[in-house]
Amino acid sequence: MKVAVEVCIFGHHSKFMKISLLLTAVLISFSAVAQFFKKSETGFEMYVDSALTKRAGTDVYDQCWCKTVAAADSSVLFFEGKKTQKGSYPVKKGEKWGGIDAAGNVVQPFVFDGPFDARKSGHYLVITNLKDTLGELRYKIGTTITRLDSTLNTDTAFYVMDDYKGSYLVSADKIKFGIVNSDFKLLLPMKYESVTYKMLNFRFNPSGLLPLENELDKCGVVNYLGKTVVSFNYEWMNDYVWNDNFIFVQNGKKKGFINSSNVIVVPLRYETLPMILTAKNRVADENYTWFVNEKFETISQKYQALELEGNLYFFKQNSKWGVMDLEMKIIVPNVYTSIEYGPRLKADAAFKCYYAVKNGKYGLISLQNEIIVPFEYECLCNLSYYAPDAYYIEFRKAGYLYRFDHTGKLVEKTAGEGKACLCEMIPEE
Repeated sequence: MKVAVEVCIFGHHSKFMKISLLLTAVLISFSAVAQFFKKSETGFEMYVDSALTKRAGTDVYDQCWCKTVAAADSSVLFFEGKKTQKGSYPVKKGEKWGGIDAAGNVVQPFVFDGPFDARKSGHYLVITNLKDTLGELRYKIGTTITRLDSTLNTDTAFYVMDDYKGSYLVSADKIKFGIVNSDFKLLLPMKYESVTYKMLNFRFNPSGLLPLENELDKCGVVNYLGKTVVSFNYEWMNDYVWNDNFIFVQNGKKKGFINSSNVIVVPLRYETLPMILTAKNRVADENYTWFVNEKFETISQKYQALELEGNLYFFKQNSKWGVMDLEMKIIVPNVYTSIEYGPRLKADAAFKCYYAVKNGKYGLISLQNEIIVPFEYECLCNLSYYAPDAYYIEFRKAGYLYRFDHTGKLVEKTAGEGKACLCEMIPEE
């Protein structure tokens, strides 16, 4: 298959030159193919070729130092070339990297072991041991950044996890991290750790914000210049800043949100709180549970309890239980002290109903709140997951046991106390 995308190389004042990109792929595992870039009249063409097509000419490159720009549906729009401080674009040929200008002319010899930044000071920052993800090179645990002097001798080297506007998240041991700038000036001491030990989301967000954990095991957020923007006062927080206005924080069992200006926007009083807000989010404090939107605006009533079972909610308001659908439309009004699904029928797997308690008495209702067995019985006896063959459900009243089928027809009435009866814990109204 062929997918046409574009590579854009950005110039001054946000103007950019479009470089057409043609992605050719065969319908086999991507890991089994080779990829390379070829300079054309309009820019780069990237090929994915399982046959390892013969490559010739000085305008063919094995890789570029680019990032993917995607649409809202995650489809690739174009690849954006990264530019060094001197204005060149790093590309790979064979085992070495060099630099070309926007017109495709080689301006930096192919002598580097990885993509690089050519600094005006004469130094070079070379990045190695990157992860190739569908043509885009990304940082991983173990990626290194090495500073070379003008004679290409090694000056300093660190492990690196990410970069943002000339700042690098670096470490000497892959455990304790700090931030340096492009001249390797220390902006933040290397004494901080990732919030989570796996470091899956350990990177700057689009605003240059980074959650960290300090030496006192307290979490906070710094920016790419190493300045603290959220104080290190929290036992736990999100490992990545997904939303600058709602950064999840937690102390003990209490959760809340703070913004990137260090202002608490949702107090730390919630027992249930999502780490990332979406269009519909369930929250809970000591007394109630309810739903909020992505701006933390309340979008539902408050409930004393809310239990999701399949595509229904069992809810409690004013100390009474009812049932509603996922859109919060009430199906069974909250007039019951308790309500549960009744036994299943072996002969009819689709049949469902509820047994419930109202005014201290047991009864049976349909899923639409139609009465099957009136609420006049003191106890529910001999309950099991599957109904017995001879009857559906058994209630007790005034020393007698009443056995009904699933339609509410009385099958048998006998004197007795019954077995495993539920009644003593049901309060009288």
